[in-house]
Amino acid sequence: MDKQELKHYLLAEEKVLLQEARQDLEDHLSENLLDQDNVKDLDDLAQSDVSSFVQHDLEKRISVHLETIQILEEISFQEFDVVKPGAIVKVNGKKIIIAVAKRPFEYKGEELEAISSSAPIYKEMQGKRAGDSYSFHGETFRIEDVR
Repeated sequence: MDKQELKHYLLAEEKVLLQEARQDLEDHLSENLLDQDNVKDLDDLAQSDVSSFVQHDLEKRISVHLETIQILEEISFQEFDVVKPGAIVKVNGKKIIIAVAKRPFEYKGEELEAISSSAPIYKEMQGKRAGDSYSFHGETFRIEDVR
C-alpha cells in the first residue's frame, strides 16, 4: 500500500467533509437569520436561540475538519519500523493507521482503522516494533507489522 496515496486519500476525503460542513452552515445561515427589527413574538426569539446553537455546532464541525486536515498535512507518512504518527500498524490481524480518529473504512480493498496519537491505546503501543506486545484494558495485543 502506497502510504502517500493513502495520505492524499484521507486529505481529499476530509476536504469534502469540510466543504459539506461549510455548505451546511451557509444554508443554515441563509434560512435562519432573524431580522431583529421584525421580531414578532417570543417564539421568534426562541427559534433564534435554537438556531444559534445549531450555528455553533456547525462552526465546531468546520473547526474539527480544519484541525484534522492540518494534522494530516503535518504527519509524515513515510515507512517506519516503530509505532508513531503516520505508521500503519498490523495488530491481531487489523491494520491501524496512526493519524486521526476515524471510523473503520475500506481503502483499495483493505479494511483499515484510524486512531489519533492522543488515543489511550496509542500510548500503549507507541514506540513498539513488529513482534512486540502490549496490554490494554486487560487484553494483550501483538504487533505483527509496522510500516
